[in-house]
Amino acid sequence: MANAKVGVKAGWHSNYVETITAAKSLLPSDSGKLFNVTAGDFAITLPKATSDLVGFSCEFIISAGSNDAVTIDSYEADDLYYGGLVMVTGIAASTSNAVNGMFESPDGSDDNTLTIDQNADHNGITTGSTVKFQCIAENQWWVSGIAMIHADEDDDTALAPFS
Repeated sequence: MANAKVGVKAGWHSNYVETITAAKSLLPSDSGKLFNVTAGDFAITLPKATSDLVGFSCEFIISAGSNDAVTIDSYEADDLYYGGLVMVTGIAASTSNAVNGMFESPDGSDDNTLTIDQNADHNGITTGSTVKFQCIAENQWWVSGIAMIHADEDDDTALAPFS
């Protein structure tokens, strides 16, 4: 009898797209879904990162920018984020602190929220951004993706996507 692969989850494998327009708590059955996130001021909550959930993954595409923040939160404060986002902007940066190609990562000690807010006075993340979350161990989410930065945000002084 063949053994099942540890951490493999049944799921949608990005062949199912769901639009999110309001607060939503994801379920283990959402593994593999691609979420189209529209403008708004709401929170998306990931499932609890348990050893049974290892292998769960989901991806978010930001299809409409907003000056209202969308947050992607872990289920509990001890479910931490690792990995990070490559930050890019559509303009030639004018400062030595340019965001083009900069890597922003959670600190690995207490970050469990990703804030997506087009307002350049906050973090300037806007339409075209893609973020993937994968449960890699109990209490651990791996975050990867590309964050498109609003053209008004040409340096890293306001960037703080993880908290």
